[in-house]
Amino acid sequence: MPASPPDPTFLLRGSPGPVTSLALFRTKCDEKLLLSGSQCGHLCLWDMNIRRIRCKSQINDKAILWIESSRQNQMVITYSKGGLLGFWHFDGSQLILEEKHSIESPTFCPCDIWKQEDEHQLTLLSPSQESSNLNIVKISMQENFVFENLGCLKSDRKCGMVMCVKILINNSALVGYESGEVTLWDLLTLKVKSSDQMHEPEPVMCFDYCETCKIGVSASVDDKIKLWQLEVDTILTVHIIEITNPGINAVKIRPDGKVLVTAGWDGNIRLFGLKHFNLLGVLKYHKESISSLLFDSDMTIVCGSKDKLISFWDVYK
Repeated sequence: MPASPPDPTFLLRGSPGPVTSLALFRTKCDEKLLLSGSQCGHLCLWDMNIRRIRCKSQINDKAILWIESSRQNQMVITYSKGGLLGFWHFDGSQLILEEKHSIESPTFCPCDIWKQEDEHQLTLLSPSQESSNLNIVKISMQENFVFENLGCLKSDRKCGMVMCVKILINNSALVGYESGEVTLWDLLTLKVKSSDQMHEPEPVMCFDYCETCKIGVSASVDDKIKLWQLEVDTILTVHIIEITNPGINAVKIRPDGKVLVTAGWDGNIRLFGLKHFNLLGVLKYHKESISSLLFDSDMTIVCGSKDKLISFWDVYK
């Protein structure tokens, strides 16, 4: 008789709303905290020792789609539905909103940081007012915040809305579109290197790419997970995994390139081995869909769900 799946190592309860995004945060004294965004616009900072919310703030009542943090300057950046960027500073006890900047984007696509020159300057890839475009924005954060548009990734095909984005280490970016297309862009020339109609006619709901194992993964609203490689800047499908229940909100490849984790509409967390693309296990606890995933520094899986719970799983290390 097969062993029953394990329960979460522990849970965080008390999110003000369904959890829509997660990020790790370290203080200057090396204290490990967790950031979570909610569907109702709350940004929560969790104390991992007592497993409670240390502080929370709200920029508006729209879902927070993306969170990024910087230990160097104790800055937190959020991106909310509708196109609102928030810049927060952690003073040791509270998250203080220092600046907000609206780009009025209709998409649900998160942002990604291309490069951070120093603690006062970074370059961001963000959604545009045109739903199929992405802007490259240089942000200076000194006495005043200055936003400078450096260029635009503008597709000459009808790809629909931008759905997801990930910047790679070689000045390239992967972009997933509503049309089901995954495109590799050159951020220096603003030109397309390669493109593949990965999930037509369904949108690319999520993807990830691992620089360690050189494997990419994408998923949609159907029951197929596509695995692919970049061969001389060409996107090539190498394997297709079929799952029982359709719909994937998030995928994440473990930093060592050995395990793939998916977050399903059915509330299940599926783990696959990337050597043989085999199913390792299905973790069942959440009663509603899982919207966000990350790996802690010790390879613990962290999941945020529509049921307002954040679960931690210490498996397959």
